[in-house]
Amino acid sequence: MKKKIIKRRVIIVSIGLVIAFSLIFLFKQIVKSAVSKFSSTNSRTLSASQVQIVSTANILSTGDLLMHGPVLTAFYDENTKSYNF
Repeated sequence: MKKKIIKRRVIIVSIGLVIAFSLIFLFKQIVKSAVSKFSSTNSRTLSASQVQIVSTANILSTGDLLMHGPVLTAFYDENTKSYNF
């Protein structure tokens, strides 16, 4: 009876490993395909006149971004009178 249980467990673990490795292989192929498609469609080179430098950013947040007193004071720079996150 014990040998049957051990044999079943070995079979179940083996099947699980085969499925896991198959999913990993499939996922790698999907990612590789997506990367190659992205690279081929976005591989053009931009000239300096086509590049726009953005010097500001807006952040929209819902929820908590750790804006607690100790965090805010830790990132405040007295010299520049600004926060540096």
